[in-house]
Amino acid sequence: MAQDYLKELMKKARQAKEDKPVKQENIEEKVEVKKAEIDKALELLQKNVEKKEEKPFRRTEPIFEKKSYSKIEPKEEVKIIKKEAEKLPSTAPEIQETPVLETQVDKEYKEAKRKEIIDQYGEITIYKIQDKAMPYYTVPSPRPTESEKAVINTIKEVATRVISINPYFIRDPEQRRVVYKEKILEILGNAPELKIPKSRFDFYADAVVREMVGFGLIDQLVRDDGLEEIMVIGAHKPVYVFHRKYEMMKTNVEFISDDEIDDLINRMGREIGRRVDFSNPLLDARLPDGSRVNATISPASVSGSTITIRKFRKDPYSIVDLVKFNTLSSEAAAFLWVCTEGLKVKPANILISGGTGSGKTTLLNVLASLIPSPERIITIEDSVTADTEIIILEDGCIKKTKIGDLVDSRIKNNRTSIKDSGHEVVKNNKNVEALCFDLEGKIIRSKVGEFIRHKTNKQIYEIILTSGRKIKVTEDHSLFYLDQNGQISPIKTSELKEWDYIATPRILPLDSIPLNYFDCWDKLAEMKNVMVTGKIISNNLKECTNEELFRYTNGKSRESKRNILNIWRRNSCLPIKIFNKMVEDGLFHKKHSLGLSFKNIRNQKNIPLNIPITDNFLKLCGLWLADGCYDKNSIIITAEEKELQQITMQTAYEFGLSTSKHSDGFSLMLNSSMLKQIMQNAMELKGNSFTKKIPSWIHNLSNNQICAFLSGYFSGDGTSGKHEIEWTSCSEQIMSEMQTLLLRLGIFSRISTNKDENDQSMKGRISGYSNILLFLNKIGFIPKEKHDKAQKIILNGPATHDKTDIIPLRPTLLNQNRINYCYRSGKSNIGRRYLQTLLTEGCLTDLKKLGLNDIFWDQIKETKKIDNENEYVYDLSIPGYENFICNNIFVHNTAELNLPLDHWVRLESRPPGLEGRGELTLDILTKNSLRMRPDRIIVGEIRHDEAFSLFTAMNTGHAGSLGTVHANSAKETIVRVTSPPMNVPKMMLSGLDLIIVEQRIHDKKLGTIRRLIEISEVSGVLVDRIDTPPLFEWDAKTDYLERTSIPSNFLKELEKYSGLNQKQILDEIEERKKFIEMLIKRDIREIGKVKNEMETFLSRGR
Repeated sequence: MAQDYLKELMKKARQAKEDKPVKQENIEEKVEVKKAEIDKALELLQKNVEKKEEKPFRRTEPIFEKKSYSKIEPKEEVKIIKKEAEKLPSTAPEIQETPVLETQVDKEYKEAKRKEIIDQYGEITIYKIQDKAMPYYTVPSPRPTESEKAVINTIKEVATRVISINPYFIRDPEQRRVVYKEKILEILGNAPELKIPKSRFDFYADAVVREMVGFGLIDQLVRDDGLEEIMVIGAHKPVYVFHRKYEMMKTNVEFISDDEIDDLINRMGREIGRRVDFSNPLLDARLPDGSRVNATISPASVSGSTITIRKFRKDPYSIVDLVKFNTLSSEAAAFLWVCTEGLKVKPANILISGGTGSGKTTLLNVLASLIPSPERIITIEDSVTADTEIIILEDGCIKKTKIGDLVDSRIKNNRTSIKDSGHEVVKNNKNVEALCFDLEGKIIRSKVGEFIRHKTNKQIYEIILTSGRKIKVTEDHSLFYLDQNGQISPIKTSELKEWDYIATPRILPLDSIPLNYFDCWDKLAEMKNVMVTGKIISNNLKECTNEELFRYTNGKSRESKRNILNIWRRNSCLPIKIFNKMVEDGLFHKKHSLGLSFKNIRNQKNIPLNIPITDNFLKLCGLWLADGCYDKNSIIITAEEKELQQITMQTAYEFGLSTSKHSDGFSLMLNSSMLKQIMQNAMELKGNSFTKKIPSWIHNLSNNQICAFLSGYFSGDGTSGKHEIEWTSCSEQIMSEMQTLLLRLGIFSRISTNKDENDQSMKGRISGYSNILLFLNKIGFIPKEKHDKAQKIILNGPATHDKTDIIPLRPTLLNQNRINYCYRSGKSNIGRRYLQTLLTEGCLTDLKKLGLNDIFWDQIKETKKIDNENEYVYDLSIPGYENFICNNIFVHNTAELNLPLDHWVRLESRPPGLEGRGELTLDILTKNSLRMRPDRIIVGEIRHDEAFSLFTAMNTGHAGSLGTVHANSAKETIVRVTSPPMNVPKMMLSGLDLIIVEQRIHDKKLGTIRRLIEISEVSGVLVDRIDTPPLFEWDAKTDYLERTSIPSNFLKELEKYSGLNQKQILDEIEERKKFIEMLIKRDIREIGKVKNEMETFLSRGR
């Protein structure tokens, strides 16, 4: 009651401020009544404060330390609020004080005979109660009383008007709290009429901060670094927490209703730009502090709304972590530390080899952290990507968007770091995932690490494939091909030529929970000339006075305004414009949408704001996209087949609408101007034959729902040829997006890039036995005649030599006798189905991954050079996998270095300008870097000219250079580096000291693990007998990286430069090994602390 009264007070204050005086009698008398009632409420509040000290788990000290505040002159806005509020009459309701809610933990605490405090820090107390297995985690005063809440809400309302700072402009959550608390304390200091004692200022300021920019009831839990997980399991149940030390515990925090939990979920959703409602009942995201939140509301959560918050550490891996993970041994770690640091006289030149996702970049970052701080690091990189379409998963929702729009929006709305090279980089502070392939060639979802963009003048190529897929990439950005060893490897775009094969996805493993309703709430502004009706509207119109509603009417006199209100009340509805204004004023909220409907002035059947998504309606949407249009008041579906006309009539029946024949004699008209508006404006089903596109919400349907939608589309625009399923469209967007939707079902299709001369239409084709069989089983045609004709295509079964899905293996890999001669001779490519039959017979086990993976090898039909005038190019960082899907093509992502070093400079190459000048090759940059006094040169990933540049640095006295390369062993690394396209002369290998090989291994017991399997030296270069003797080898039986008996030539080199003998160097390695083990025992693992400890260790006079 008090809360409603105070809200009404603020509402009338706003009205007064807008120069709309309220005519009432006896104003002075009623103002006195108002003041008396406030005094009464404050008296009751003070009594409650005194009682509160006797209750368990109540606040005894404020969250923040008490501070002294000097008197601040009241702000002009506060003066206006007070002045206007005092002018207004009021009839304050009697405030009934209610006791503080006693939670389940409070009751158990009272009833317990024996209780013991096992830990206490800050305001947190952890109890152990006899006969209870689970400890109890308690915080003071988690819930205010009714009178406290009334005052808190008043302060909140004033603060909302007075504080002009957008909370989301202050990225640091703690700084945000401090700023808001100072502003609220300023308000309290200038509102003496509230009669709040100064000793309670902190209490109310903290409470308001928790409500405005914190996490409400669970705010103190979220701020406790001792917790790993916070679990809200519903109303009237204790919130559970998982403590890093005491594990699972009950808390004395308890929500009293699902509405409280829903409000908190919506607040978290707004902060990270997510919508949570009936049609999107799941929230899976990252909070600004890096914590992961998962929340559910009805209908996804049957027993009530839930919240789970997992708190993560933010620090990267250190050398201590890798030893603890058993990625390498402590002895190997000490050896690499000596080699990387070089005893301050000669650090080793090192290459890190391994497959995709093996951890090469992680190891590179770890080794870079061992470089002494004063040294100057130069990195030479050359990696960008194009502005193309990408499918992402954000907090469980599937979205198709432009990569430029995706990255631009992140850079605009988040804190961006600008590298020396001009790259703008922003961390993924939301749960954004992309699709990529793993070591097995299986397509998986993986979290995006960083969003990257920068400007470039490099040549851009458009690659057009025989399937009709297209992508624009810079000349040095890499796609993927099958190399001579049968490995999936990156290759620069400039090295590709027509009819080469590159990797594309055979399937997009995406699915979503069924979308039962389409919520039109966010599209209300698009609706015209309709009314909104519902029980909530009827109730509000009855409860509100004429004076309160007059400002929403357009009548010139009070009589005309009253007549308008009578019409609204009699029909229980509001015009859409008036309803939208009331929404802006907070009279209606999104949670009310489920009970609201659109109503037409012509008394057509009402249509709910939450449109039910049925199979018939999805088929109708597909039919409209194929052969549909609108007239003034109807939806027109052009279809002669009875089955399609029946779908239209059934959909009309579901909405309670009628149909009629069009003047052409066969098209059906679904008569509803409201449904037409909804489909056109809210659901984005609009455009003509050339501009139609698949609406964005279709991509977030479940796969079964997509099948219904495609069934409608193909029944309208599709047909059966002699050997394939065909469809036509004049819209390039429809053709491209249709390929994507079919891939979600595992159906591969091709699009002709040649347009028909007459109608400019394009043709799409689905061919091959397995693709057509999938189409008929999952999608099919609705008309029986079309479906029967399509079934005839597959009557003869699969072809013996199916060439629709081939694997472009080199003939040297197909030298086994059981393989047909035409494949072994290279005259024909082997089909996937044929290769799989050989695998089932036990042959070609080395090719098993290629036969069973998710990669389709598509041929390049054409490459085009595109003009580029210093445009932005975009990239994503996918840690661990180094690839993602753009335009349904696999592209290589940037191997982003994240070096924990201050003195780090990044350089980037550039092609010649329009006049043929200004070219910056990697060789030029390397020579230029020598004038920049570098101590180390690092190339993130070696694929082409970077190799020559890096080895040039190694052989010009710049020891300690690092780089990574795709290879599976030390010997293979040598072959790759000295072969095209790297072409490093063998004599230059004398500058390379060590090759580290890391692999990702699937262990039956441990699952997926990463292990250094080899640390080898490079020897015999100058005598033309290149060898890679292993100094450390991984033993699979013991799962340990062991030192071999082979002596190290690099350590002999260190003897020469350091003045130490071999025993002294080995003793140094042993000391460092013990030091690393000591760090492990002391649990010092954070990369910054590990680096400081190591530098302190080296600075001692040992």
